[in-house]
Amino acid sequence: MLRDRADLRHSYAPWLITDGVPLDDAARVMGHEQISTTLDRYTHTSETGADRV
Repeated sequence: MLRDRADLRHSYAPWLITDGVPLDDAARVMGHEQISTTLDRYTHTSETGADRV
């Protein structure tokens, strides 16, 4: 359940990235000047995910 705008952002940004939206477009939509800001804040690795790579 989304409680506030931050929850929405933390749901929307990963969805954009996993759905194949180009990173520069996702960063712009999120209001970030740097792609690294978007990646640092909204992408997280897990041991399971890292094992698949």
